[in-house]
Amino acid sequence: MSVKEAALLLEVHPATIYRLIKAGKLAHTRRGAAPPADAGTGKRGGGIRVLVSAIDQMRRIRQSEIN
Repeated sequence: MSVKEAALLLEVHPATIYRLIKAGKLAHTRRGAAPPADAGTGKRGGGIRVLVSAIDQMRRIRQSEIN
């Protein structure tokens, strides 16, 4: 699912999803264009898709913290 969809399900801002991905706490894949050959461009290529299983796991963790 997209970053925006993941943010809606977890009830957080999309920037939070990007932070979780960067921290290695949310599994994801990249789809689409391959990264550019020139490593100095700062572009990674492809769109981020968050794994549904990762969203389910994050929701379970948050629920257990509440209880």
